[in-house]
Amino acid sequence: MNKRIRELVIEAGAEPTGYQDQEWSYTGFEHKKFAELIVKECANVELYWLGEQDCKAIAEKIKKHFGVK
Repeated sequence: MNKRIRELVIEAGAEPTGYQDQEWSYTGFEHKKFAELIVKECANVELYWLGEQDCKAIAEKIKKHFGVK
């Protein structure tokens, strides 16, 4: 799991409980919140080969598709 995903897991309410088998373990994880954060993160990825307006349109379509505001 990369650093940004760990940050999103914690933002979704999880609390690190330890490091086991080369992975962090967590409690209090809110799956719905995490899914919304992942969708928002994907929608905010800048696609350098597209113009700003195109990126905004794609971001809105991604969020609308998953029902995320």
